[in-house]
Amino acid sequence: MAKRIVVCALLGGLAMFLWSSLIHMATPLGEAGVREIPRDREEAVLHAMRDGIAEEGLYLFPGFGLPPGAPRDEAAQKRWQER
Repeated sequence: MAKRIVVCALLGGLAMFLWSSLIHMATPLGEAGVREIPRDREEAVLHAMRDGIAEEGLYLFPGFGLPPGAPRDEAAQKRWQER
């Protein structure tokens, strides 16, 4: 029984890997969302970022709309979604 589960898990993982690889390479989904800043606009963008961001770190754009230190409980999330 355990051997059968392991074999099925490995085959399922292999199938998912092959399918996602095929979709990634054969469709434009592999290039969606990630772009480089154009070289001729790089300095202007970096200058604006340096002026607008006070702390070093990893930032998401667009953000989630939550202020720093926002509560993470479900009631607060529900209130935010209802806005």
